[in-house]
Amino acid sequence: MANSLRLKVFLTGRVAAEANGHVLDEARFPGRQGRLLFVYLVAARSRPVPRDELADAIWGESPPATWEKALTVIASKLRGLVAEDGITLTNAFGCYRLDLPEGTWVDLFAAAGDAQDAEEALAAGELDQARAAAESAESLARRPFLSGEEGTWVEQKRRDLADIRERALSVLADACLRSGATREAAKWAEELIALSPFREAGYRRLMEAHVAAGNRAEALRVYEQCRQLLAEELGAYPSPETDSIYRALLEAPPAPVRTTPVDEPVVEPRSRKRRTLLLSVLTGVIAAAVVVPLVLFGHGGSSAVSAADDSLGVLDARSGRLAADIGVGATPTAVAAGEGAYWVTNVDGDTVSRIDPRTNAVVDAVPVGNGPTGIAFGDGAVWVVNSLDGTVSRIDPGTNTVIPIPVGGGPRGIVYAAGSVWVANTGDGTITKIDPKSGRPPKTLPVAATELAFGAGTLWASERATDQVVRLDPTTGKQVFAIQVGNGPTGIAFGDGAAWVANSLDGTVYRIDPDTNSVAALVATGDGPDAVAVDARGVWVSNQFGGDVVRVDPRTNQVAKRVSMGSRPL
Repeated sequence: MANSLRLKVFLTGRVAAEANGHVLDEARFPGRQGRLLFVYLVAARSRPVPRDELADAIWGESPPATWEKALTVIASKLRGLVAEDGITLTNAFGCYRLDLPEGTWVDLFAAAGDAQDAEEALAAGELDQARAAAESAESLARRPFLSGEEGTWVEQKRRDLADIRERALSVLADACLRSGATREAAKWAEELIALSPFREAGYRRLMEAHVAAGNRAEALRVYEQCRQLLAEELGAYPSPETDSIYRALLEAPPAPVRTTPVDEPVVEPRSRKRRTLLLSVLTGVIAAAVVVPLVLFGHGGSSAVSAADDSLGVLDARSGRLAADIGVGATPTAVAAGEGAYWVTNVDGDTVSRIDPRTNAVVDAVPVGNGPTGIAFGDGAVWVVNSLDGTVSRIDPGTNTVIPIPVGGGPRGIVYAAGSVWVANTGDGTITKIDPKSGRPPKTLPVAATELAFGAGTLWASERATDQVVRLDPTTGKQVFAIQVGNGPTGIAFGDGAAWVANSLDGTVYRIDPDTNSVAALVATGDGPDAVAVDARGVWVSNQFGGDVVRVDPRTNQVAKRVSMGSRPL
């Protein structure tokens, strides 16, 4: 499987082509002009492009006097370079034409297609499919296009990508709102506002999300924010559509006081998404177990694994079958093991469920910060990332007491390593280092990480924005090496003498040799690989869009086992 990859071409983030383990990256192109020529011709979709049009795309309004000769040389070098990937570049009748092999995947085209699929799925009421397609489109469209370059055609492509991202964000907000995930709907609506602050659609969706969550006051505040911006910047007023939501809020009666007893279970709507965490059963000793957090979205259907709504599923690594199914809190997102317990974050409940593995029962629900999404165990404590309020909660397992610690914006990845807690803040592009013993204020490192791991004496950080994995000295916090990997690196783990990083946009996992700081193997795992973990049996990877989990054999660097979930693991 690892040797049967179709050609993939990336024009956003970085310019590259990949197939069958062969990577053509930016460094191999014949300079800046060669890279621009390749991008322009790929974007032309096999259209014969006149030479003077190409000259304008490469040099703008000031081409060199010998531009025709220069273009011929650049095209000749590019032709030889791309031929090994089955790409043909021909020249006839004063035009150049680039043809990709049939079935080639191009990120620009895939983003537009995914956005269209998302809108169609939403219109058909297929909310899970709509979210999957929209998340793929949004992750592709948000990436920079030819950073540092200028020109009319470059700006137009950037506008096209912004439009695709706006469509994807709109679908994500609508799909989340219709499925009852009001927090996620609000998050996507806020991103929509940040992308297009003068368009009212984002404000309307954010108002609707707050209303659905029962926060009418916040919805009114959003309307006022919209009204002030339009008045001060454009001298305009909100549209009748936006104003109607505002008037409905003013005229609505006060919300009734809840009278449900505290100990009475609340029955949630059946339309709620199935969301299940799976824990791989790797050893009989919980403290030594490696956990693989996998969130599943779906409404049933055939599957090798079947678990209840909002639950922790324990997946037997040998058989691929569900060994236990434990109900937890609202919308579980991540799991860790320590102090003889499983600890599960519940993002919509703002709690951490503590589970006794002997009885498979929840023994405590510990309140933490706002939007807990990541979790780790170390130095005798549980550390919880709260993505919506920029904090980490330290839980004392002996007393379940919680101490909040401020970190950066939008924290996501967390790991305990080398006596410190490390947090990747995706909102402000930093890493926070917490010393759990000294009580000193956390340190901030200027590294835009997504997820973190530790091994071979260094911290490993995946950088989604740059398509790199960087190694950091845990003592000084300084970067010691950067390794170019695939597109959209997210989950990362260290084990079996190597670092393993999931490239979510490539459908691959890279194996990185810590001795040479180079990619030692490329493994095709499936659609949208996201989370990675390593144990004695191999490397476990969840494919969030493929709806399955695979085990990679590190001896052969190939997929040895695939378990279908029938839903979307995250």
